[in-house]
Amino acid sequence: MPAYQAFYSEFDKSVGHYKRYNKKDFIKFEKKTNLRIEKLAYYDSVGFLFLVLNKIFYLKQTNLKNKIFLWNLLIPVSKLIDSLTFNIFGKSLLCVFKKC
Repeated sequence: MPAYQAFYSEFDKSVGHYKRYNKKDFIKFEKKTNLRIEKLAYYDSVGFLFLVLNKIFYLKQTNLKNKIFLWNLLIPVSKLIDSLTFNIFGKSLLCVFKKC
C-alpha cells in the first residue's frame, strides 16, 4: 500500500489510490477485526526520498517514464537501505494479517 498520507498526489489518484496509509491505520483495523498483524513494515526507502524531494521542490509530473526508469534502476539500492534501516521508512507499507 502507498505510505504517508501527506504525500498523496494527483499521481496517486491517477493510478487508483484513494489514500496513503501508515502503521496506525492497520493497527486500528486489527483491533476492529478477527485478524492479527503478522508483519508490518515499510519498503522502498529510495522511493520515499523521491517523495520528499517532490514535496519540497514541487516537481512536476513530467517525464514520468524517465523517473520510473531511474527509480527501477535504484531498487537494489533501496532494498539494501531497507535492510540496513530495518524498514523504518519507505514509500510503501506492507501489512500481512493472520486470521485468528
